[in-house]
Amino acid sequence: YIPEDILKNLVEELPQPRKIPKRLDEYTQEEIDAFPRLWTPPEDYRL
Repeated sequence: YIPEDILKNLVEELPQPRKIPKRLDEYTQEEIDAFPRLWTPPEDYRL
């Protein structure tokens, strides 16, 4: 068992290193369409 005041202090001393990115299914279709494409595959391209 960790005392509440120590636990609170630990949380304050160890911030998250970076913001957690959103998963692809969390983006709206509008956000996906607005994202710049680096490459557009041809119509006959098979994945």
